[in-house]
Amino acid sequence: MQIAERVAIAFVGWIVMMFITAWIIGPERKCKWFRQRDQQKSFLNRRGFFGEFIHFGYPCTREGMLVFAVLMAIVLTTAYIAIFMA
Repeated sequence: MQIAERVAIAFVGWIVMMFITAWIIGPERKCKWFRQRDQQKSFLNRRGFFGEFIHFGYPCTREGMLVFAVLMAIVLTTAYIAIFMA
């Protein structure tokens, strides 16, 4: 498999992972653990349903920082494997 195919598969896996994580955490814990940036929505910076659902924001509690660290560790590890090891 070419490197572009491996990276594309990893990217799809990351999107699925973010969706599942957001679904498991739920909106109430996501609001407690993460802080969204306050800015007015315009046509250029508006997100769709899936974009809003998987958008976590900035971690503001220990739980949010732990979720962020785990997600980043998974993304970086799979990116390294997809690019260099396969």
